[in-house]
Amino acid sequence: MSYCSKCGLELNASGTCPACQQQPQPVPQYQAPVTAMSDAYPQFAAPSAIKPTGARFFCEYILGLIPAGILVFTSVALFFSHPNASSVMGIQNLLSGIWMFLPLLLGAALTIRARGLDLSLAYMAAFAGILFASTGSAVIAILVALMFGAFNAALVVYLKLPSLIATLVVGQLIYGINIIATQSRVIPLERIFEFKIVAPFAALLLLAGTFVYNMLTGLGKPKEARPKSGAGVLTEFFAYPAAALCAATAGILSVMRMGAATPFMGSGWIIYLFVIWGALNASKWFSGKYTPIICAALVGLFVRMLEQGLAFLAAPMEFQTVIQSTIAMLFILAAGIAKWPFKKDSE
Repeated sequence: MSYCSKCGLELNASGTCPACQQQPQPVPQYQAPVTAMSDAYPQFAAPSAIKPTGARFFCEYILGLIPAGILVFTSVALFFSHPNASSVMGIQNLLSGIWMFLPLLLGAALTIRARGLDLSLAYMAAFAGILFASTGSAVIAILVALMFGAFNAALVVYLKLPSLIATLVVGQLIYGINIIATQSRVIPLERIFEFKIVAPFAALLLLAGTFVYNMLTGLGKPKEARPKSGAGVLTEFFAYPAAALCAATAGILSVMRMGAATPFMGSGWIIYLFVIWGALNASKWFSGKYTPIICAALVGLFVRMLEQGLAFLAAPMEFQTVIQSTIAMLFILAAGIAKWPFKKDSE
């Protein structure tokens, strides 16, 4: 519908004004202003608004299921290849090896929830175990771990350092302290502190509370959508001390189970952290709100089953490390390909 630019009357079907009998330039109707570039140019819409099809759908959703299937099939096949694996004693042995480092995996899932990954957790668990075995006090071990967690948070949240690099450097520092303090010797546990029952529940309670707080403040959103200050940044900061508390709990539980602490205790656990990170980033089907908690538990279960199955076959420790590292690398490759920029997106 158009109107005459002189008298303002509506133009007839032939485009002439009934009063002026002329064909003036029609006045277009009002159009809402463009509020975003994607409104005027749909090709510049955000990639998240593009429905994945074809190769993109395969890379973002299906590819990550391949290493997950390899891990599940291999671990189950190797574990149940032993005739006594399905017995009560075999199941008890499997579960007893999971519960001692499950808090570590939950702590890693917490930092992944904050869009990062704390690689120092494995070394922090060994450090807390050494302190617990040396002093007999879990409180001292947890307080020192919290200090390292706060230091990691300051590096990542306020100094804006990449979490992988910052926490890896801190982890190597802790590992050096462990070697120097113990002189590469095993520290026997002489006293059992009364915190042995309280520590696991305290870690899990703080972890659950932090996850709820994350959901209330929107920490699970992408980085550009999260607040730059206030409660969101504060919650991201406290994710690292909470993860450190979980790591300290894992170290204490491990020392209580083995009766001694060793500086090399957490070296093999770092593979678990890479597997969790790769699994949560390899497929968008793994990106739900509660997925980090579920993934931590499943990774702990299947990787432990893989270790037990290889132990049943009398495989050397070096071979076990190669198998676990290969599975972790498959997850990481799938996560990298899932974020690969397609040519169609850049046109």
